[in-house]
Amino acid sequence: MAAMIVRSWLALTFGLLGTLTAGPITIAQRTGANNGTLLYPAEGVSWTQTTSYSNVSISVNLADFCCTTPSWSAAFYLTDSIGPGTTQSVNEIATASFSGSGDPPSSLTVLSGLSLSSGTYYLTLVGSGTDIVISNTSTTTVAPGVTINLDYRMLSIGPYAPASALDSSYTDGIHFNFQVTGVQTPEPATILTSGASLILGIFVTASRRRRRKT
Repeated sequence: MAAMIVRSWLALTFGLLGTLTAGPITIAQRTGANNGTLLYPAEGVSWTQTTSYSNVSISVNLADFCCTTPSWSAAFYLTDSIGPGTTQSVNEIATASFSGSGDPPSSLTVLSGLSLSSGTYYLTLVGSGTDIVISNTSTTTVAPGVTINLDYRMLSIGPYAPASALDSSYTDGIHFNFQVTGVQTPEPATILTSGASLILGIFVTASRRRRRKT
């Protein structure tokens, strides 16, 4: 009986680990028809996750509906905080800048290869000749334990963009089109610890039964 339980636990453990280390999944995504763009000094999207992910990739939909521009540029900041008090040394996880001639690409992978533990994250865009595509009738997709928070904007930019004051008059979601994908990080220590406790309990019980018989 004990051997059967151990074999079952091992099968379950390795099966679960195989599932957790599968390919990338959608962590958070918002898509929809283009209903216009936002043009502010800075704007961003936020999500909260209760699970850790590795090999995280973040992409956004860009456009320039305002006018024909000879060039465009965009800087992206991924932080675990926004607003006054946010600092590059403490709160910044990754940053990237892009530029080009003509209109910006409709889809752009802005960050990749990240490892994100459970928590709340903020992706802030500061651009020139670059707008965020928004959708009035967007569709959201989230992994279990993930919540997409209200988007945000800043009307003026300080020395470090994510630390700029938020527009307190803005209380509605912007419906910023974006996608975050990644591989769910397994937590083998938790699984193996629980399994080890189970196996130890089984053998202790079996040992007591043998002593009683003798």
